[in-house]
This record gives sequence, C-alpha cells and structure tokens, in this order.
Amino acid sequence: MLTDDVASFMMVNDQDAKAAWSFTALRELTHIWQRQTGISGGFHEQRAEKFSNDVASRVLLADLSSIHSHRPERTSRH
Repeated sequence: MLTDDVASFMMVNDQDAKAAWSFTALRELTHIWQRQTGISGGFHEQRAEKFSNDVASRVLLADLSSIHSHRPERTSRH
C-alpha cells in the first residue's frame, strides 16, 4: 500500500481466500485514511495494526448484525 495526497494505491493479494478480501481491503483503507504507509515493527506500528484490524472487524460484524436485526421476527401460534 502506498499513501499519497493525490492518489493512494492499495492491492489485495489474489492468493488469499476470497472471504478475506473484504477484511484486507477495509484494513488497508483504514491505513490510507490515517496516511500510514509501510507499517512494520515497533509499538506505534503494532497499535496502528490493531486499530486497523479492529475497524475492519467492526465494519464487517456491524454488517452481519444489521442483517440479523432486519430478519422478520417469528411469531408463535398457539
């Protein structure tokens, strides 16, 4: 991933499982929003990785919870 004021660039590895692509894309997009490029190593970078993972997870899980919250409720018949 490369972050730039004009145009940032992100790639998703097509060798990863397709189910992981959304997570990876959201995670990398979070890095771009924070203007982070080339994360590696130290404590600050670990915090940035955790934050990006948390954002991607919450977006994807929020999407699942919204699907579940819009299911019609079952009514019991007596």
